[in-house]
Amino acid sequence: MGGVADRFVQDIVDGRKASVRGDENLMRLATVLETSPHWLLGIDPTVSGALLDAPERLQTFEIPVRGTVEAGRWAEARDEARDADPEGVETLTVAGLRGYSQKDLYALRVSGNSMNLEYSEGTMLIVAPASVADVYEGDHVIVMRRQGALAETTVKELTHSKTGAWELRARSTDPSFSTPWPLKDEGDETPQIIGVVLGAMKLRRRTSRMHPS
Repeated sequence: MGGVADRFVQDIVDGRKASVRGDENLMRLATVLETSPHWLLGIDPTVSGALLDAPERLQTFEIPVRGTVEAGRWAEARDEARDADPEGVETLTVAGLRGYSQKDLYALRVSGNSMNLEYSEGTMLIVAPASVADVYEGDHVIVMRRQGALAETTVKELTHSKTGAWELRARSTDPSFSTPWPLKDEGDETPQIIGVVLGAMKLRRRTSRMHPS
């Protein structure tokens, strides 16, 4: 079966094998199942062109999960992309990305519905700091804005208004998020782009039921 043993494929389908080791097996299994290596790894390649698509370059590594992004959640001001405690931090396994090293990347968990047309609750965003990633119109960006000792960290789409000014838009079914933020100098409360979304993963919880024999 496409260079992959029938028993190997059945073990994957039945859940007896949790992972596919080796780029060659991954590519063969993707061919047999008529899908892509990205799908098998849980990566969405449509979010950014940076995701790898060639087997000889495919690699995986662990990145830290550094908090939650949620519009309207104000907390003590800190940069969740940099200030996370490295001890006991949750990690996420991702496929390698062209042009970025493991130390450049981190993940953030989506909460709330301010971007639910793009990312549902619990989606993991794969992020590169704005200091190492170019930022373009249409990018989904991690934004922090401050009010005194409090800060809000959220994800928004970077775009232009009808007048040509830069603005940050939500992509939501909730009308309360319909007003864009102007990306302009507001002193200490100026929204800051601190990261760029390169990809997204959504893990599905499975019930422990017997599989059909």
